[in-house]
Amino acid sequence: MPRAQRIQNLAYALIWSGIKPGESVAIVAPNTPMMADALQGVLAARAILVPINIRLTKNEVTYILEHSGAKLILVDHEFVHLASDARVPVIVCKDTGRFGCPYEEFLSKGRQHSNERGWPGLEMELDENAGALLCYTSGTTGRQKGALLTLRGLYLGAVGNAYEARMTPDSVYLWVLPMFHVAGWTFPLLNALYQLLISGGICDIPALHIIAEHQLFRYWTLIAGFMQSLTAYVRLMDQIGIITHPDAVKLEKPVNTIAGGSAPTAHLIGELEKKNIRIVHLYGLTETYGPLTRNYEQPAWKDLSLEERAKFMARQGHAFSTAQEIRVVYQDDNEGLTDVPADGKTVGEVVARGNTVMKEYFRDPDATKKAFRGGYFGTGDLAVLHEDGSISIQDRSKDIIISGGENASSLAIEQELAEYPAVHEVAVVARPHPKWGERPMAFVILTPAAEKEYAGRHKEFERDLKAFVKTRLPGFARPEWVQVVDELPSLLDVHFCRLHSMSVLTPHGFRPTPASIPPEHCCFRMKLPEGTKLPVNFHPLNPLQFVLRGATIYPHKLALAHPDVEKPVAYTYSVWAQRIQNLAYAFIWSGIKPGDRVAIISPNTPMMAEALQAVLAARAILTPINTRLTKSEVNYILEHSGAKLILVDHEYIHFTKDVKVPVIVSRDTGRFGCPYEEFLTKGRQHSNEKGWPGLEMEIDEDAGAMLCYTSGTTGRPKGVLTSLRGTYLAAVANAYEARMTPESVYLWVLPMFHAAGWTFPWSITFSFATQITQRSVSDPQIWWHFLNSGVSHYCGAPTVQLGIVTHPDARVLERPVNAIIAGSAPTAHLIGELEKKNIHVVHVYGLTETYGPFTRGYAQPFWKDISLEARAKFMARQGHAFATAQDVRVVYQDDSDELTDVPADGKTVGEVVTRGNIVMKEYFRDPESTKKAFRGGHFASGDLAVMHEDGSIAIQDRSKDIIISGGENASSLAIEQELAEHPAVHEVAVVARPHPKWGERPMAFVILTPVAEKEYAGRHHDFEADLKKFAKTRLPGFACPEWLESDLIFFHPENINGQNHEDSLARNCRQIMNSINYLDKKITL
Repeated sequence: MPRAQRIQNLAYALIWSGIKPGESVAIVAPNTPMMADALQGVLAARAILVPINIRLTKNEVTYILEHSGAKLILVDHEFVHLASDARVPVIVCKDTGRFGCPYEEFLSKGRQHSNERGWPGLEMELDENAGALLCYTSGTTGRQKGALLTLRGLYLGAVGNAYEARMTPDSVYLWVLPMFHVAGWTFPLLNALYQLLISGGICDIPALHIIAEHQLFRYWTLIAGFMQSLTAYVRLMDQIGIITHPDAVKLEKPVNTIAGGSAPTAHLIGELEKKNIRIVHLYGLTETYGPLTRNYEQPAWKDLSLEERAKFMARQGHAFSTAQEIRVVYQDDNEGLTDVPADGKTVGEVVARGNTVMKEYFRDPDATKKAFRGGYFGTGDLAVLHEDGSISIQDRSKDIIISGGENASSLAIEQELAEYPAVHEVAVVARPHPKWGERPMAFVILTPAAEKEYAGRHKEFERDLKAFVKTRLPGFARPEWVQVVDELPSLLDVHFCRLHSMSVLTPHGFRPTPASIPPEHCCFRMKLPEGTKLPVNFHPLNPLQFVLRGATIYPHKLALAHPDVEKPVAYTYSVWAQRIQNLAYAFIWSGIKPGDRVAIISPNTPMMAEALQAVLAARAILTPINTRLTKSEVNYILEHSGAKLILVDHEYIHFTKDVKVPVIVSRDTGRFGCPYEEFLTKGRQHSNEKGWPGLEMEIDEDAGAMLCYTSGTTGRPKGVLTSLRGTYLAAVANAYEARMTPESVYLWVLPMFHAAGWTFPWSITFSFATQITQRSVSDPQIWWHFLNSGVSHYCGAPTVQLGIVTHPDARVLERPVNAIIAGSAPTAHLIGELEKKNIHVVHVYGLTETYGPFTRGYAQPFWKDISLEARAKFMARQGHAFATAQDVRVVYQDDSDELTDVPADGKTVGEVVTRGNIVMKEYFRDPESTKKAFRGGHFASGDLAVMHEDGSIAIQDRSKDIIISGGENASSLAIEQELAEHPAVHEVAVVARPHPKWGERPMAFVILTPVAEKEYAGRHHDFEADLKKFAKTRLPGFACPEWLESDLIFFHPENINGQNHEDSLARNCRQIMNSINYLDKKITL
């Protein structure tokens, strides 16, 4: 049975048994399919899951069941005794997955219940702040406390974990950490389950291997046989057992192991790396959904010794990708929180706030109030803040060892003791002392070799260990007592990024203007407006967070290069962030207020890239204007948007003649004498005069962000208003779907004014990637960057790809490049040519109204076994919903105006509709168009499509361009795709032309390939005959072109917009149709 069906069955079974939204369902089980099912199915029933630690006593389990108010218990057969006194229904799982198991019978009840109701589908929870998980802490400081986690937090934590772990449909996740541990610390459990849905829920991914803890070492045999990459989340104590196990071998393929708790030692790191296991150090708590920070590898580390590298890797690092604000503070006399200096010495408490902080301690308002002091969650962990912004945990505040008035960190002592060769594992605690108050006591597990060496001589080991630490620890921190033990108490329990050298993009002798250099000890930062009170577990989604993280974590990494101009520039993340802040302050200085519009008319330049960040930082709305429009169209947009200020590139200054608002001109030099650079300097001066206060962030995540105007082919351009929330989620999805990492180099081929570059400006900063801007795009320039600049990603329409693969410089690339293609579906010929060059095609589909891409064609495993032509047919589909997109349907509207889904038969045509976070807010100042577009509770795309059996969609045409021939509907896109398969066709566009008998018939406009131009020179009628003969073998009669024109189309179009028909070819066709008087039927391309 498909896993999704089991999850739905469980949800319906819970509803059938009387579980209502918000009620608790407990589970007592090891890592089994039932546990994995419950983490999805309970949420699907809109209930709250309570995963219970199977190592607890019966009394402790009874307390949790009572405190949580669990209405039903799922229990594994081995742990039935823990629920023997329960007064609510108990469902036992024999872990067989077969008939006769009570749990399987329970699932069958759910299926029957769903069937009886006509398979209606489950109702989703509308409140994203609703409870989802209730995870109980260990209770070491008293009764267990229940941390209530929300759907919003789980969603964002899941997306962050999927990205940070670089999980893909090829990934195999091995369950080593217990799922009951904060649902597997949310990274491998609830989050990883979501990741598998995001990464591979559409694909037939390899089986999810689930192992119980007592089978820990068996998985070496499994790892050796895995065909794909593997990730495991393992406690530090278990890492040691892994590397010393007899089955341990060097693995052919890398394994990513995510560790938390005690910092990994140099010895452990070295041994894991010898086995081809890559370790990443995380830090987090139950109350923070697991990971709160991650240790991000820095480029300089590769030149360090293992011991030096281990010191940096031991830090807990910086905030996680979807975490928000993390500080190290002390409480002042007024009970305010004051940041400790970033000196790596001064100790303070780690506090956090944001979307991945728990909602509350369940039914414990006093504990919640105590934890949420000063508007932050107090972790209770003591740390120092380093100059680079990373944190290092020193200890739990309650466990600090105070010896003779000196504070000793048990973690620091453990790290030193762990370096002794005989020590396998160690834990240090405080023990009362009559003279010093407290002294350290060490519990040690010996290595197998040391066990033999010191057998019966543990006193000698104690003496040797104390002698070892005399040279490494001050007197007050040396263990007073050492005890050899067989087992320690439990401790807390992705992928290194080697950053590409970008020296080729750094212009020799270039120095950013003085205003671009961040002032000492002052960086780009944003803060909540004074007096703002938001819940501790809520932080507005804002894509500006990404560039802030880049400036903090990778300040010296190349953020942006602009090399193909007379005066090239290049900026690191810290410098670029300062320029963004300068521009934001310049807007504020010039009178721009929150919600005002700022227009920009520019090609892909640093000014355009900076404006996409800085206008949002000033809490204003950016209106990027297409440089290919006429002056009257630009005037209309400026007037309609109500722009209060215009940024304009010097080549397009004619567009701003006679405007009545301030105009800032950029000469694109990045140097003194440029008005734009002087404007940035004004902003820096304004910030300085205010004492470098940092910018106030927008607290409404639904506030406007971008105002992008559509092409206006059906009338006046419409302004698409998008939000900060949508931009954030779309950018994260693009980064994930495109597999962008800190090693990535993105080449700007797509114009940034086109739907704000499909939100890739923020995907780049989210990934800490490097972007290369180009004023103009040419195939030789693209190939130069492919071969010399380490380009890994670019976006463009099929027209661009054709120019790339047919250019004389084209060759097989050493490194793969990912081409994100939208617009017309790529043909088999194009896909084949791109793949020959080591360019990987990702086909996406979207609109300005959906922030760019909202579906993607996901490669399926069986594709590798079919021909290129067969694969191209699948790749031509627009696929499934994007990672952070929601509901994508193909529908028709019935007589009652209800939206009805078309059958998934790949034949029945309907309109693509969608709804969710990455749908625009509205058409600006156009309520009628907004109402028309938002019918039936969905956004109507205007695109016609079919739904295939596997749930993927395939666009057939724009509804206004469908060709109706003799009562039959013919898709111009489908006709174009078939005609494009003819070897002589370089490019083709098909339109409707009136016909006296059939009403309309297709007319094809064709550009020949260079070879075909010579072959058919003076013989275009022969080509027409050949193409029609070819079409008859592939298309029904009503869809075969009645007319074909190749004499009048003789140029190669230069266009990268990626709309359904390439603009330049479309314009030419329109002119031709105009000239022969065929516009009576309002033919539009």
